[in-house]
Amino acid sequence: MFCPKCGAKNEDTAKFCIQCGHPLPRKVGVARGARKLFWLIGALVLAVVLVAAGVLSYPHLGDKPIMLESVAVVKHTFEAARGTDWDTGIGLRISIPPAPAEGKVKLVVKQSAPEQLEESFITLRSVYDISLASAPQEHSPVRLSFEIPEGVEPRSAVILQWTEEGWVPARGEEGIPGGTVSPDGRYISVVREQLSRYALAEWLYKHIFRYFENLPEAPPPSPITLAVMTFSFCPSFNSS
Repeated sequence: MFCPKCGAKNEDTAKFCIQCGHPLPRKVGVARGARKLFWLIGALVLAVVLVAAGVLSYPHLGDKPIMLESVAVVKHTFEAARGTDWDTGIGLRISIPPAPAEGKVKLVVKQSAPEQLEESFITLRSVYDISLASAPQEHSPVRLSFEIPEGVEPRSAVILQWTEEGWVPARGEEGIPGGTVSPDGRYISVVREQLSRYALAEWLYKHIFRYFENLPEAPPPSPITLAVMTFSFCPSFNSS
């Protein structure tokens, strides 16, 4: 670059003439190149920020969301302040609300019954109202297990199943009414295929349990039903 005043030759990047000190004009190409480089760097920084924000906000393709089907309550339900929902791992969704109350249920036997019918009651202890939904056919049947509450004798524990006629003892795998107790006495279970409601209860009188225990493995011709006494302890136990 030559000085417009004295004609001395200067470096292209010089701002003043080395001979006379006169300010030297900047080349248009250099100014435009600097501005272009500035905007290019800014655009790259902005692109990096946008890409990073998108990666953080968008779900990773490798993380498959857990899809849980909504619980379709079978025929009866009640509002609960808290409860436990979980997936059994085989596609069967179970909902267990907390026990609303305790109470007594009268036993009505439609066949030969024990003599002491006035004592034919069972006590609902640690009652759980269970609703089952969407049991896949390829995974049926399903085992339902209850942990026997502390203070309840394993031989007195029983699983009840709701039917159109009322509560009936659910039969275990060996045909024992009320379910099958585990060898360690901690759990009682039944195996079921159909959707229904189940509750955990305790026999109040041992001779009633012994009577059911001695029933033949084949279901009796007339079902054993449980009718609720005139005692309002849980709206979910009504047949409506």
